Amino acid sequence: MRFETVALCLFAALVCYTGPALAQGDVPRQAQAVDLIDRFGDTTQTLDDGVAYYSSTGVLLVVRDGNLTKGRWTASDNGALCWELESTDPLCRDYVVFEDNVYRSEGGVMAGQPNLVAGNLLAEAASALAYANSAVLFTPDETRNFL
Repeated sequence: MRFETVALCLFAALVCYTGPALAQGDVPRQAQAVDLIDRFGDTTQTLDDGVAYYSSTGVLLVVRDGNLTKGRWTASDNGALCWELESTDPLCRDYVVFEDNVYRSEGGVMAGQPNLVAGNLLAEAASALAYANSAVLFTPDETRNFL
C-alpha cells in the first residue's frame, strides 16, 4: 500500500470520528437531570462564538461579541439542558450518557462532548475578547515602515 493511500485512510478516519465506537448491544442512556447538573454545574463552556458559565445555582452567564447576557439554565430528566436568557426564546439541547461521559444527542445520534472547564472563566475570556477587539492594526504605510 502506498504512503498516500495510508495517509488518506488515516485522515478520513479522523475526520469521520464523532464519538466513541459503540459495540453491538451498547446503548447510550438518556441523561437525567442529576447527570447534567453534575457535568455542567460550576463550569465554563467554550462556544463557537463566545463562552457560557453555568453556576451551580442555575444562573447562566453568556458572553458573545463582547456582550454579557444573563439568564438561567435548567436540566430535566428527559435529557434536556435548556438556556433561558433575557430577550430570547428558551433553547434546549438533548444529552445522553455513555461510559460515564455526557454527549450531545442530535436526532437520536450521539454527537460530541461539550467543551467544559471547571470554574467561572468569564472574566478571563471577556478580558481576552476586549483586548482582541481593541487591537489596532497598522495602516499599509505603518506596516512598510515597521518592516
